[in-house]
Amino acid sequence: MTSVPCKAWVMSTEASGYLLHQIPYRETSSLVDVFTLTHGRHRLLARGLRKPGPTPLHPFTPLQLAWSGRGSLPVLTRVEAAGTPLTLTATALYCGLYLNELLIRLLPQEDPCPAVYAGYHQTLTRLTQKDCPEAPLRYFELLLLESLGYGLRLDRSAVGCPVQADRHYHYRIDYGLEEVPAPTADSLSGSTLSALQNHTLSDEIQLRQAKRLMRRLIHHYTQGKPLGSRALFQTRTITSPPA
Repeated sequence: MTSVPCKAWVMSTEASGYLLHQIPYRETSSLVDVFTLTHGRHRLLARGLRKPGPTPLHPFTPLQLAWSGRGSLPVLTRVEAAGTPLTLTATALYCGLYLNELLIRLLPQEDPCPAVYAGYHQTLTRLTQKDCPEAPLRYFELLLLESLGYGLRLDRSAVGCPVQADRHYHYRIDYGLEEVPAPTADSLSGSTLSALQNHTLSDEIQLRQAKRLMRRLIHHYTQGKPLGSRALFQTRTITSPPA
């Protein structure tokens, strides 16, 4: 356990959470971005965090956190491991960093999102397995956008026609699906749309089409700013990053 003394009159807030990112601050402290079950995303000041000694404050470790103080930068007062760290290696590690960056970039601060929190934990757990990581990432991206109010209607076109598995569609942001007469470079089959919605993505065509769609949407809602976690793949021998 790591704890920092605080004045008795300062009310403390406690929550389960995960560390998303930390930035060195002054000589021994850090600014930490955490994602909590009951209080959403927070930035906290962790005093003395960079002093020698063990700390449970690591990414992908379930934590019990406490902080105090008002204003824009509350102070982390206690952190304990609340579960077994989830071990992510190789491609899975970069996928986990991608999830963390999405939450920092898209989630508003102090807005509880219990469905996203549960989906985040479930996706991290899936990433510890040996399965292909691409499908879990697509499902999490879809859940995150839905929770932010950018939900995709994947079972019907924008004019209300049911999506057909053997037909092809183009997704217009802020409008919906439009059927196209023939496949194009950015079209999606009806079977891909159904598989994405029902969490049953399987073959390479479905995975590729779903990735292309979600990447375009993430690019739009992050206002075209590049994601640092994607750039990390360029320093590795991974030829096709799943994110």
